[in-house]
Amino acid sequence: MTFPLTATTLEPAKQETDVASKDAETHYQAMAHALKQLGQSLGPGASDDPSTRIRNVQAAVRTMREVLMHHQALTEEEGGKIPEATSHKPALIPESERLVAQHADMLRRADELDREVELQLAFEEFDAELIYLEALVLRDLVRAHLWRANSLAYEAYFRVEGGEGG
Repeated sequence: MTFPLTATTLEPAKQETDVASKDAETHYQAMAHALKQLGQSLGPGASDDPSTRIRNVQAAVRTMREVLMHHQALTEEEGGKIPEATSHKPALIPESERLVAQHADMLRRADELDREVELQLAFEEFDAELIYLEALVLRDLVRAHLWRANSLAYEAYFRVEGGEGG
């Protein structure tokens, strides 16, 4: 028994796709904004005052952490990008496990960096260079992670088994 496809039967699927697409676009924009904010807090226009500088880095790290938590939920939970990709191609499970581990690592680093800033502010002993270096590491880990995530999506949905194009 077959069911004819009509605009009415396709509408719920289209709405679901539109919502997922909109959420992914909003998520991408939030990630790009958080990366930009973190970069600006580290860049040449950053304050010369160590206290102000590390507070700005802390604000950017907190924003990044929120975005990373959303990213983790969006990609790891049932129906998320990682379970969906590995259901298409189980061979991607090792790479997907690496991405999941990176989520935990990036969140841990963001938490540690936030705590370090709090300690420095509490004792008014500023090591802005340490904060700067740790924030650079976090920023670069996020960038590399996004690159890997894009590669996983490409492998899952566009690459034909057995090689490119066949």
